[in-house]
Amino acid sequence: MFMNKQLIDKTKQQSWVDEGWLALYYFLLLIFYLTPIRIFFDVIKKVNWYSDEWIPELVGAFLAVIILFYLINIPLKKIKRRLIEKGSFLPFKQYLTHLPEIVSFYQNWLLSNTAKKKRQKKSFKAKKKRQKKLLADERLLFKREPLPCLFQGGTGIDFTDGMEIIFSCRTDCICLLNLIDETSILIPYTQLTNLEIDGPGKKTSNLGIIGGGFGAESAAKGVLVASVINLLTTVSTTNTFLRIGFSDSEVLLHFKNVEPSDLRIILSPAYTELNKKKTTITNGSETNSVFSLSGELKNLDDLRKDNILSAEEFAVAKQKLLTRER
Repeated sequence: MFMNKQLIDKTKQQSWVDEGWLALYYFLLLIFYLTPIRIFFDVIKKVNWYSDEWIPELVGAFLAVIILFYLINIPLKKIKRRLIEKGSFLPFKQYLTHLPEIVSFYQNWLLSNTAKKKRQKKSFKAKKKRQKKLLADERLLFKREPLPCLFQGGTGIDFTDGMEIIFSCRTDCICLLNLIDETSILIPYTQLTNLEIDGPGKKTSNLGIIGGGFGAESAAKGVLVASVINLLTTVSTTNTFLRIGFSDSEVLLHFKNVEPSDLRIILSPAYTELNKKKTTITNGSETNSVFSLSGELKNLDDLRKDNILSAEEFAVAKQKLLTRER
C-alpha cells in the first residue's frame, strides 16, 4: 500500500507500482532538464571561436538539444497522463515531502525480500539434504544404486503422468520413491498379480555413411572418413518398460538407463514370490478337482448300491465322468 496519506484518501487502493511510476517520472524529468543543457555547454566549451565553423557547430548542438528534449518528453507525457488518470500524480514539492517515507518503504521491501530469499534458500538446502538421505537409505535397502524412471500412468497410484520417480527392489517389496514430495509407495511382493517387462532396450544409431573411392588409397581414405563421421554421430538410446499389477491396481514405468535383461535380474525376488503364488493356486485347483471327482464317483456308487442305477448304467456314467475329467 501507498505511504502518502493524500493519495490514500484519494484512491483507497494503491500499490507500490504507482510510486515507482511517480519516481520514474521525476527521474526522467531530471534527465530532461540536465542532460541536454550539459551537452549544450560541453559543445560550447569545445567550439573554436576563432574559426569560421563555430556557427554550424553551435547550430548543430542547439538542434541536438531540441531533439533530445522532444524524445525525452514523449515518455514523460505518457507517464504523467497515466498517473493523473489514476489520481496518483503529485507535484514535485509535495512529492519531496513524502520522499523519506518512500525510501523507507523500499528499504523495508528490499529487506523483507532478501529475508524471504534467504528462507527459500535455506528451505531448498534442507530439502536437498533430506532427499540425499532418502536416496542413501534406499541404497542401503536396495543394496545397489536406485533406478530413476518415468511414471507413464496407471491406477491406484497418486503420481502425475510423466514425472520422474526412483525405483528400487527391497527384500520384501517394490519401492517407488517421489523425491519432490518426499513420499514413497511400497508394493509388497505378496500383493503382486503380474509383472511384464517390454521394450527394445538399448539401440545405437548413426548416419550410416559408407566410404569409398577410386584406387586403394582413395578407398582407404573414404572408409576412414566415413568411420569417423559415423563414430561422431553415434547416438545410443535405451527404452525399457515395466508393468506392475497388484491388488486391483496397475503401474506403468519407463526406464532409460537399464536393459530389459538387467531389469529382469533386479526383479528376481519379485518373480520368485509371484511364481510361488501361481504354484499355490495351481496346486489348489488340482486338489479341488480331485476332491470333486471322488465325490461324484461316490455319489454314483451310492446310487448303484440303492439299486437306482444298474451295473451297466453305473459303468457308462463312470466312464463319462472319467473321460470328462481328462
